Amino acid sequence: MLRVPWSFLPDVAEAKTLDELLDIGGLDWETDQLPMTVELIDEENNEISATVAGYRCVTRKDTQQQLGVVGETYKPISNYLAASIFDTVRQEGGMAFSRAGYLGSGERIIVVADFPDPIEVGVDDAVALSLVMSSSHDGSSALSALLSGAVSHTNAAMNLALFGKKDGMKIRHSGVIKSKVKEAERIVAAVLKAYTNFGHIAARLSARELPYTEVEEIMLELVPDPKKKGDALEPPKNARAAKMRGDIVHLYEVGDGASLPTREGTAWGLLCAIMAYNCNQRSTRGDDDEIKRASRMKSVWFGASASFNRKALGLLLERCKTNNA
Repeated sequence: MLRVPWSFLPDVAEAKTLDELLDIGGLDWETDQLPMTVELIDEENNEISATVAGYRCVTRKDTQQQLGVVGETYKPISNYLAASIFDTVRQEGGMAFSRAGYLGSGERIIVVADFPDPIEVGVDDAVALSLVMSSSHDGSSALSALLSGAVSHTNAAMNLALFGKKDGMKIRHSGVIKSKVKEAERIVAAVLKAYTNFGHIAARLSARELPYTEVEEIMLELVPDPKKKGDALEPPKNARAAKMRGDIVHLYEVGDGASLPTREGTAWGLLCAIMAYNCNQRSTRGDDDEIKRASRMKSVWFGASASFNRKALGLLLERCKTNNA
């Protein structure tokens, strides 16, 4: 059974055209770049507006919401152009679009395409891989693609860095059809290599047993207690670190999927628990559960949780180099 933690994004699996995908995903809007102005008070205490040279505000034409401030040389990429580039990558890789939408007010758009075959880690234990393609309207990032793995039996996933690029691979675009296809081939080749590599990694982790004492050591290295200030620890921060370690260990021992043979008492099981914690329990801001889910997934793909997951994976792979205790 597979649940993907990005299910808050609209389901676009039935979209037959790019226009339908943009419509269902809520991406059928354009942006505008307006002069950036500030309100000032002159010497006579009158309010005046002044234009800020060299900067422009990116706004949505449909809602007039401001998405970001960019330099005057910034070249916008429309949602349709981004989706058409993503579609070329999808077709080249034999994938199917599954989800699409945006984060925040539209600062970043997301289109997810699924690979047809999951990685089989063991009996009833699998990882479904998806290519997460994104573009930003606030100047924070270029067109990019990252590989995301969602594990079965638990609402958990992680950003599988492509060749060490934590935010995924940048997608180059020139508007020329031949160049677009060539770029798609480059992206897909890199993704397929990462796909195969992660299958080997999951197999190694599932074969590495972890005694409880070793689990404690790993968790202390991942989530250390705060350093002392003078002669005393800061109790609130110390308690938060201990709670985070305890929550992850609880998921490792009794969480969804924890009793699978490939996860029970193994490094793979601990990694799955860490992924589940970051997707579902990690503290985040938001006025409701839907906003919090989106915030956690953004962190898993692009932020602190992505870094935490990668650190955990690195520590566990180091443990795989040693014999079981």
